[in-house]
Amino acid sequence: MLITWLAAAQASCCSIKIHTAAVLLLLCFCVTAVQGQLASNSNNASNSLPAAATIAVSALGVATAAAAAPPIVTAASIAIAGNAGAIDPPAMVQRLNSSAAQVALLPPANFSAYKVSGELPRLLPWKLLVSSKQPAQSSLTVVTALTLERLNVLEAQCRSWPGGPLTAVIYAPLTATPQQLSGSTQQQQAVAEISGSTPNRVPTPEQQQQLKAIGETVSGVVQRSDALADNACSLTALLVYEIVARDMEDQLPINSLRNQALLLAQTPLVAMLDVDMLASVSLTDAVLNATQAQGLVGLLKGQKRVVILPAFETIPWESPGPGHAEALLHKLAAHARKSGKAELQALIDSQLLQVFNQAVNPRGHGETDYRRWFRSTASTTRSYQVQPKSQRYEPWYVLDRRMALQHPYDEIFRGYGKNKIANVLWLKDQGFEFHVHPSGFIMHRVHPASDAKRAWKGEFRGPEKVPLNTRRLDRMMGVMADRQYKPRVQDITAKCIQQVLGMHAAALKVQTVV
Repeated sequence: MLITWLAAAQASCCSIKIHTAAVLLLLCFCVTAVQGQLASNSNNASNSLPAAATIAVSALGVATAAAAAPPIVTAASIAIAGNAGAIDPPAMVQRLNSSAAQVALLPPANFSAYKVSGELPRLLPWKLLVSSKQPAQSSLTVVTALTLERLNVLEAQCRSWPGGPLTAVIYAPLTATPQQLSGSTQQQQAVAEISGSTPNRVPTPEQQQQLKAIGETVSGVVQRSDALADNACSLTALLVYEIVARDMEDQLPINSLRNQALLLAQTPLVAMLDVDMLASVSLTDAVLNATQAQGLVGLLKGQKRVVILPAFETIPWESPGPGHAEALLHKLAAHARKSGKAELQALIDSQLLQVFNQAVNPRGHGETDYRRWFRSTASTTRSYQVQPKSQRYEPWYVLDRRMALQHPYDEIFRGYGKNKIANVLWLKDQGFEFHVHPSGFIMHRVHPASDAKRAWKGEFRGPEKVPLNTRRLDRMMGVMADRQYKPRVQDITAKCIQQVLGMHAAALKVQTVV
């Protein structure tokens, strides 16, 4: 059967076009998810904002506000229907307005400030798009973040989550011009007369056109997902940008993106997945099954617990590029996510699949106890608990959305490596229980190495010989041992979380950075 399938897959292979893009540094800001239709409503904000750009915010089929130059601030002014849990739009506009004005006065992000002083990423919104279709289930949102070069991967993930809500934060890099680095453009000088300072993070007209084109590309992704109806997710996509120096382009601000994506989710539960992970059909079925979904919500709601999703990958072939070999592996991954445990085990026995990252980092997922998972029968609907000890354990999991927001990702971690492990270690330190989903799993979809990973590999050849994130994780663990650790997040992000959760500032255990 496997040989027959591979022959069929090989006959239908096709190349995947991957767009190149750099990585940007981001400012955390407050934004909430919206379900249903969004409409442009710029009049609400006109009296409270200076002459500025209005963020292009739309649902499909609704006109977006045009960006005006110079965008001293970016602001969202939207009407939300049927979403009582959302932050009031005027309050969101004011918050975005104030944070963007502060960012405009900062020099473009550079690696020295990040490495020496630990400057946190800062992101600004450009366009928010929300699917016009209602999700088929309202218990679990897949939450992800990605670079522009991974938009085709996002579409594959969306197709693996049919009818379910998926929130994605997509960022676009704007490499600082020499004038932005020096703060001497006529546009910036004009703004300086108003603010009294020199704004260095104001997009030039050319950069605005670049963002507009990217926004149209993202809009096409949402349109295609809607055209697939119940065969794809209900997608909420937020495009963000940041002006950065060239030495910051490879320092992926993934944890800042993750925190913003969590703020977009509206369901009781969330699953923070990398964009290259496909949801299994068994996971989708479990969430659509009312009894199983209720059991999962009951296990996690308001509790310090996570439910781990076992992860698998195709066994790597030599340097899969955007051609025949990669397309065949994509076919295999798409087939595997539809498989039951018996066929999944057969694919592993045939050396076509393996536990994710097993060859490179066996401790990363080994404590999920895959032997026990495979022994459980198809009728098993109860999770089992594991006691992970490894400091390299980094599973993907489902958890209560409010608990996720109360335990945000540490935004000091950027670039490749240790960013997710840092959050796992903190959850363990905070007394979280780790359970394993009895039937659902996720499947990796192969792709070329990212710029962030190539930069990380280069750090081993640098003067310190140890990547910056590894050194930061070591320091974090020392602080954690002294019971002094708090994840670092932007002040505006902390305020957003507090507002969403209705918490007092003292109740949120984070270290805020203005």
